[in-house]
Amino acid sequence: MSETKITSLGSAYRELFEVLEAAGFTSTVTHYSPESFGNFIVDCRSSAADLRVTNDRGQILIDVKTSGDEWLDKEKLLASAGIEMSRYKTIDGLWTGYEPAIQASDLKANLELLINTAAREAV
Repeated sequence: MSETKITSLGSAYRELFEVLEAAGFTSTVTHYSPESFGNFIVDCRSSAADLRVTNDRGQILIDVKTSGDEWLDKEKLLASAGIEMSRYKTIDGLWTGYEPAIQASDLKANLELLINTAAREAV
C-alpha cells in the first residue's frame, strides 16, 4: 500500500500543514478514508511536541502530546491558558472553530502557548 501524501488531503488543509511545517513539524498521514467524508488522521512530530490532526467529516480536531502517552485536546489546553472556545461563533449548533482555516490561524497564533501548556499539564 502506498503512502498517502499530505497534498492528497485537499487544498482546504494546505495552510494548516504549512503552519506546522514552518514550525518544524514533519507530518505523516496515518489514516485516510476518501470514501468516508475524506476523514483522515495525520501525526505531526517535532522535537518539542507531537500533534495529531483528525479530520472528522470536515471538522478538524487537534490533540497534543509532549511526553508520555497521553494526548491532550487542543481546545481544553487553550481554555486552561485563558483562551476560551467562545472566541469563535456557533452556527446552526456547530462551532466554527473546527474549520481548517481557523485551526491553521489558531496554531499560527498559539502553537508555542499550546505546547508549553501541554508540557505543564502532562507533568
